[in-house]
Amino acid sequence: MGYRVTAVDGSKVGLEKAAKLAKEHNVTIELVHADLAKFDFGKEKWDAVVSIYCPLPSAVRSAVYKRAVKGLKPGGVFLLEAYTPEQVNYNTGGGPSVDTKTSKSDLQDDLIELSFLHLEELKREVLEGTYHTGLASVVQAIAKK
Repeated sequence: MGYRVTAVDGSKVGLEKAAKLAKEHNVTIELVHADLAKFDFGKEKWDAVVSIYCPLPSAVRSAVYKRAVKGLKPGGVFLLEAYTPEQVNYNTGGGPSVDTKTSKSDLQDDLIELSFLHLEELKREVLEGTYHTGLASVVQAIAKK
């Protein structure tokens, strides 16, 4: 495929699942067990940062996103899908805390140094496993440095 992929997760179970999927699909990924609140993205190191349903408390999330932006190379892309605060009204994942959800306006504040190519809040069907299937309220973002 041409990409070197690094997965960073605070959950050993999540990393084990990633390793299993990588093996099943015959791809290589580097697995890093780390607390994102303390993870060092470095400076201009990454071509892309992808965040898919990463439920961090707002203060932590904002700091992580700002460090991720610094870690992007010029022209690098930040790609995200996350639950919005409205997701607490749905029973399709994300838990009951509004603080771990994010909105379009949160992303505009946290990713102010990036140019948005796509930024949208929407309701869509998710198929992410037993407790994450059905209509969900999400925000999607693609932003470039």
